[in-house]
Amino acid sequence: VIINWMSENDLFKNKKVVLKHTTNECLSIVTDLMYEIDINTLHKKIENPECLKLNSIGKVKIRLSKQIYCDNYKRNRFNGCIILIDPNTNETLAAGTIL
Repeated sequence: VIINWMSENDLFKNKKVVLKHTTNECLSIVTDLMYEIDINTLHKKIENPECLKLNSIGKVKIRLSKQIYCDNYKRNRFNGCIILIDPNTNETLAAGTIL
C-alpha cells in the first residue's frame, strides 16, 4: 500500500490503526515500512525508514484483522483506496492506494 501520512505524530512499525475501505472497517497493524518516496522525483528516497513524518509518502505493509475484497487502484480507483484512522482519537492518519 502506498500512503500519504497526514498526522503530526510519526508513523512507526507496529502502529495499530483502523483501516477503512469503502464501507468496511477493520483493526490493522502497520507491520513494515518498506520505503519512503521522494516527492520531487517519485523514486525511492529511503529504504526501510525508521518512521514516516507529516506529509511523507511511503510504501507500507499492513496486516488486517479480517479479509477485505479490494482491487488495484489502477484497475478500480473506488475499490482501490483506503483511509487509516487512529482507533483512540478517530483522527485521519493517512490516505492510501492499494497496489
